[in-house]
Amino acid sequence: MKNIMREDDWQLGMGLEERPVGREESSLAERAGGGAAEEGASAVRLRRPERRQMAMVVECPDDLVSATHPVRRVAEVVEHLDVSGFCQPIKAREGVAGRDATDPSLLIALWLYACVRGIGSARELARRSSGI
Repeated sequence: MKNIMREDDWQLGMGLEERPVGREESSLAERAGGGAAEEGASAVRLRRPERRQMAMVVECPDDLVSATHPVRRVAEVVEHLDVSGFCQPIKAREGVAGRDATDPSLLIALWLYACVRGIGSARELARRSSGI
């Protein structure tokens, strides 16, 4: 049970003897003479989640690209294309289990923009797209 106790559980009515030892308290205890440092063994280093860290980023992907960027023209061209033929072989359908398929319009726009930029290799396109 001690391994699932939160740092602030002692504030909810636990006695002081049951207060969980956090990183600050454990490092102070080791410096005071207790713990593995006295025995000559090195301390265990762990990556611990920072559950109280907050990061909420609210942004619209459309706002990340300027209004005059060439990708806007490519997207406009692809919007006028009939891509229904690409949708027929897709097995992801309403009411059927499975992951949604990527919109063929998006893939065509990505391919067309890559051609406009002089990128002819699918591997190069994948490498450049992975940083998005």
